[in-house]
Amino acid sequence: MINSVIPHRLQMSTWSPLFCSNVDGFSFQRLIFFVENKGPTVIIIKDSEKHVFGGFASHRWNASANFIGDEECFLFTLSPEFNIYLPTGYNKNFMYFNYGVHTMPSGMAQYHQSTLDRDPAAKAVLSLLARGPHSEGLRQGDSFAELPDHPQIQF
Repeated sequence: MINSVIPHRLQMSTWSPLFCSNVDGFSFQRLIFFVENKGPTVIIIKDSEKHVFGGFASHRWNASANFIGDEECFLFTLSPEFNIYLPTGYNKNFMYFNYGVHTMPSGMAQYHQSTLDRDPAAKAVLSLLARGPHSEGLRQGDSFAELPDHPQIQF
């Protein structure tokens, strides 16, 4: 299902797991170690309520203070129902991977996309922030509500 939306040049590629929190642990440092400079990637997340969602990242995960990626990036839900969320063209903020820079947590409600935050207080969570059609339906309830201590993350 997801493969049909991935760019044609990648559809026949052999994909290998880079990181799985059940195997590799819940350390954000380990996640960075396994995914930095890797890509394209498919990210799959299962939350504590067994919702399964994720995204396709078209570019390598290179640490930067700037957004990367292009219109090939997309979000999806697998469970409780399957949906694909293609870019709206609203902006060019597709992927953001920044750590080690102590500024206002870019991405935390600032640009309304999926956000990985290294801040220990944020428990290295992935959160999809609701803003109309850009992430509508990806998270239920309050987008700022406390997230589970150990969401399952797989790259």
